[in-house]
Amino acid sequence: MFAAVTLLLFKTLTCHTDIVLEMKKRILVFLATLFSSIACFAQNWKIGDVFTQEGITFKVVGYCLVTDPRDTLLNASTFYDAGELMVTNVSDALTDVVIPVAVGRYQVIGLTDSLFYGKTYNRVWLPELEFIGNSAFENAKIKSGTLVVHNVKRVGEFAFHNIDARLCFDVSKPVAFVKIISSNTARYTQKQQQPKGGVVCHVRSVGHLASSPYWGYEVAGQDKFFKKCVSEAYNGDKEWIERPLTIIHTDLRYCKKNFRTMPGAQKGFEIRAKVRLSKSMEKNFPWGRLNAEYEKQSYYEVYVKKKRKTVVYDTFKPVADQNVKEGWHLNFGDKDGEVSFTLKGKRIKRGRK
Repeated sequence: MFAAVTLLLFKTLTCHTDIVLEMKKRILVFLATLFSSIACFAQNWKIGDVFTQEGITFKVVGYCLVTDPRDTLLNASTFYDAGELMVTNVSDALTDVVIPVAVGRYQVIGLTDSLFYGKTYNRVWLPELEFIGNSAFENAKIKSGTLVVHNVKRVGEFAFHNIDARLCFDVSKPVAFVKIISSNTARYTQKQQQPKGGVVCHVRSVGHLASSPYWGYEVAGQDKFFKKCVSEAYNGDKEWIERPLTIIHTDLRYCKKNFRTMPGAQKGFEIRAKVRLSKSMEKNFPWGRLNAEYEKQSYYEVYVKKKRKTVVYDTFKPVADQNVKEGWHLNFGDKDGEVSFTLKGKRIKRGRK
């Protein structure tokens, strides 16, 4: 009798212990995710910085200062770092891969060379991108059977060479398939192989893919067939199928690149934060050097309303004006040195050099 009671008590305690351990595990996972997201959003990255989140490694390739979308310069509480990211590595430990649209205030714009080269994943989800690097998906295998590529501006050489999946293009804009200039002529004697699952195109204009090495292969413009391909790519998972492909303005709370002193007023000025790609990178991706060389230069267009004149500056340093309760002292650097704008209440004056 005593042995039976002891055994029952032991089983009960063990059961409760397992429940407690499971609860602790879930709490720890939740807290780790929470603190990770908070730290990530609070982080101010600059050009060239590299960080990893949920098995995906990013490099900052573009940077600028932004304000809260609800603010003008006169009532802005602060300025925030924002920028653009390139994916440089994906962990082999992942089963499914979701390339995010953005991380905090930093938008994901491209995939580096050989990112998925020879790797195998169940599903891969991509947002709309500016570029996909050389050999990004070469010899890769997608177990779901389909890789969907939405609007992308430029695609490197051999990006989908011999991919073990159906390649499904969904584009409403022209896609440029970049030709690489290289001394490695042996590499370019190869003919780019069609994806093993075929090529499907869902386009407004077939000519958008005229530069594709797969030009002339299967084309399907019907929505029903395309939706079937997407469903197969994501195993019918609605969360994946309905995921937004681009930045929704409200998603990035502090991401206003165009801001002004007094909306609608004749006086004052507007600032447009922008980034540009260096001329050497506009047409070609340097084979094997995309990681090291792909960066954008930030610049700021200042439109003076009264003079109807736009001036471009490479640097922009806003500093809170200590002399007034509201307002900013804005420093713009140019070839001649520093030009200052000081905001005081509603009056805007151009400071002396």
